[in-house]
Amino acid sequence: MSRLTLHLILLIVTTFTCLVSFSSCVIAVEKNSAINVDELVIERLNSDHNQLSFSQVSKLHNDQWHHAARDKTLRAANQWIRFTLKSEHFQHGSEPLLLEISNPLISSIEVHLIDEQQHSSFIAGTDHPVSFRPLLTRTLLFPLPKPNGKMLTVYLNSKDIAAYSLPFRFITFTDASAESEASSITTGMLIGGLLTILMCCVYVYSVNLKRIYANFGAYIVTLLFLLLAIEGYSSFYLWPDFAWMHNISTPLLIGAACYFLITISLSILKLKSLLQVKVYRMFTWFGSATVLISLLTLVLPEQLDFYLGVTLFYLSVAAITSMQIISLRKGEQPSKLFLASFILLIAAFSLKLMQVIGLITFNPIVNNLFQIGVFAHVLVLAVQLAEEFNNKQYKRIKKQQQQIITHQRLAKDYLEQLTAHQEEQDTLEATVDERNFELNMTLLELQEKNRQLEEQATNDALTGAKNRKFFDQRLSAEYRLSRRQLTPLSMLLLDADKFKDVNDTYGHLAGDDVLVAISQIARNALSRPNDYVCRYGGEEFAILLSNTDSKGAEKVAELIRQKIESTKIKTESAQLNVTVSIGVSTIIVDAETPETALFSAADKALYQAKNSGRNQVVAA
Repeated sequence: MSRLTLHLILLIVTTFTCLVSFSSCVIAVEKNSAINVDELVIERLNSDHNQLSFSQVSKLHNDQWHHAARDKTLRAANQWIRFTLKSEHFQHGSEPLLLEISNPLISSIEVHLIDEQQHSSFIAGTDHPVSFRPLLTRTLLFPLPKPNGKMLTVYLNSKDIAAYSLPFRFITFTDASAESEASSITTGMLIGGLLTILMCCVYVYSVNLKRIYANFGAYIVTLLFLLLAIEGYSSFYLWPDFAWMHNISTPLLIGAACYFLITISLSILKLKSLLQVKVYRMFTWFGSATVLISLLTLVLPEQLDFYLGVTLFYLSVAAITSMQIISLRKGEQPSKLFLASFILLIAAFSLKLMQVIGLITFNPIVNNLFQIGVFAHVLVLAVQLAEEFNNKQYKRIKKQQQQIITHQRLAKDYLEQLTAHQEEQDTLEATVDERNFELNMTLLELQEKNRQLEEQATNDALTGAKNRKFFDQRLSAEYRLSRRQLTPLSMLLLDADKFKDVNDTYGHLAGDDVLVAISQIARNALSRPNDYVCRYGGEEFAILLSNTDSKGAEKVAELIRQKIESTKIKTESAQLNVTVSIGVSTIIVDAETPETALFSAADKALYQAKNSGRNQVVAA
């Protein structure tokens, strides 16, 4: 799809929407108010009387009432006003009149209708459930009974604490229904248009999974709910029985919309590649801050919600404006569609804000201008994103085509080179096989050397048993295993009897032969691969038996003692009979067990075996 086609679609859709929307306003514009509000004498109380109840206000003297300005945009800032309708005002037809409060954002308004014989009271607004309204309509409509006497006095007490205007007029039920139908048609069309754009956005996101399209879809949903909230549809249709939802939803939706718009702006203006990391993060943090600040509406006083939402919007406008200025200073071409979309958004919300605070009057044309502005903003922004998506797709296709051509050329060159170098490849493969064989042999030699070095690092050079370093590491590991699994851990501490006599009588070489023989006999007596004989020092050997209780450890110790006793050890000078004394200890390690507990117990048992005559096994 070309750029011209996208712009043509944008022009057609916008023109069609504007024509239909303004045609729906003709009904409302042609139907004038049944009573001219400018002809009424509108009175108000001073601010010090605004907190009085109706029963107190009705007893006040007429001198305490003052003339109010003759306009249709009285402030809804917590005040009492009154005016009088004469019986002539009800002679325009047989259809009863309605009092319409045109601002759907009024929080609470109290209406009292007084004539000579009757008193009717109503209360309605966004702070009250829809069921409180005398007529179940989106706008606030109050039936005006024909006065039994000459006049009907109307008291209005607005309890709104924000700076909302209080526009009102008089209208028949038929005219109100026609205006409501026309407004619903316009709003329905705009909602349908937004949903159509949303579905297109979902499709584009499903195709390329780019985050900007997910943010744009979320932005459309947020604007849609914000539009419904501002126009009073959400209070009437979405949460009619939960009035408090309106007070917190509007600022939250504004904060979310500002966040998504800032995120989209950063992507469209390509600021990530233009700005320093700190500056870029500052903008992203500001976007996140808009959501966090909007959450303050949950705890702030209600009168600040309106000002907070407006402040967030215009702060976001300032941030996006600064983004565009930065983009221009960096030499980037301005995005005309994005700029147009941004201007439409500012115009639409500023127009609605002026209407809400009373700078311009409430009428269907202004309402439709706001809705059309929001829709046009989304539509232009969607065209901008569609154009970028289209350009990226075009560039991707061109790149793929170029890659195909390049690959075809490379494939042809490769085939030619493959034919020319086939013989060289065969020779190279033979050389590689030879080198691989040599490398494998070298690797095996290195592995064998590593194994030997590892044994030298953990084995005692004389006896072949494990050395003291290995024993200390293994003891710590067995401690952890026993503590974790709550299993018994046993130790055999073995010492050659009268070993000094052997050294003194037969020499140290004979003593070395005795130690080697004791180590070999002890290793052969152990049947499990994880049971190790360690030379602890001199003629002492330590044997760790994991998951072995005291009886099992004593049995192993007795077996080793008997085999050593029955073995004649050959040395260069003579065949020797040697005996050993063995101390046995067994514990189950817990969190409070000292690291030396097992060895100390075995050492004490060995000492007892030595003192009891040697050549025996003693368990601690």
